[in-house]
Amino acid sequence: MANKKKYHIALSWYFSDFFLKPEIWKQWNENLQKIKKKTGLSMVYEIMPNFINEKNLIRCFQDNLIPIVSLHSPPKYPRKRYVDTERTFLGMAKTMALPLIVHASSLRRIKEHQLEEFLAFINNFSLSKEEQEKMGVSHRPQDLPIKLVIENSAYKKYKDPLCDSIPHLANWVREFQHEWENIEFGMVLDVGHLEKSVRDIHDITAAFESAKDLIEVIHFHDYLPIKNQEDQRYKNIRRFMYIISVLAGQDYGFKEECHKLPGTGLLPLKEFIQYLDETEFDGTLTLEIIYEFIEKVGLLRFIKIINNGPSEEEINYLADIYTEAFQFIQKA
Repeated sequence: MANKKKYHIALSWYFSDFFLKPEIWKQWNENLQKIKKKTGLSMVYEIMPNFINEKNLIRCFQDNLIPIVSLHSPPKYPRKRYVDTERTFLGMAKTMALPLIVHASSLRRIKEHQLEEFLAFINNFSLSKEEQEKMGVSHRPQDLPIKLVIENSAYKKYKDPLCDSIPHLANWVREFQHEWENIEFGMVLDVGHLEKSVRDIHDITAAFESAKDLIEVIHFHDYLPIKNQEDQRYKNIRRFMYIISVLAGQDYGFKEECHKLPGTGLLPLKEFIQYLDETEFDGTLTLEIIYEFIEKVGLLRFIKIINNGPSEEEINYLADIYTEAFQFIQKA
């Protein structure tokens, strides 16, 4: 089955050093090849590298072991002070010449003068010699611009029109485009984050059209409020996972947004795929559906998987999830 899509299909995944072990990566790739054989779709990665040694990831990327198209910062990024986490993510983005995705809500939490300070920090950012050696990139140029890609956040959660209104967010991003010589700006359209503002396909296409000159990545998943899901046990599991994730300092959207498999929620995603094909979108379509896997194994088990790896049964289940999503896109 030939892939006629002009965009890349990316998997959103939390990598740990465990997955960079040659034997584990080989096993994982064998499963991905099964998916590719079933669907005909090529696969690349959007990485949220919270649990990984940056030197290992950069090495795998530079050796062409992992096809990475973007890095996704943690939900709480940037923090109030520019500590090691900020320098690590910026250093990886700059060294690997990859877009760094940041939530709009994260930037809106910064007061206006502090936002200018943060952007100035990015604009003037470079790794020290010690940091370059630690990350194994002393041979890489340090005069590359940093690509900062802003993602719309959920309006219902932050009550800020800049988080959910794509036209407002696009205008806000455009204001910065020519102010910083060492920062390139772009946008992520997360269709699941549009949530209740979507009544039909025209709402999504209008959002896309208002920012199509900026949109480089689309986060693709479905939305289904908990109140629309009849299984009480399922509701209780999601609430438990949400509470645990908040206590851990990482709100991964378990409460309501769901990051459901395409076609199982309320969004007109089949029509949106058809629209993207017509417009010949050539960016990246990232499947943010890892939460389906987390629901299956449980949050505590998933944390163990991040650090120690999945069982063969869990790998097969994960492959089934992505296969279903790929086939939805292919058949749209």
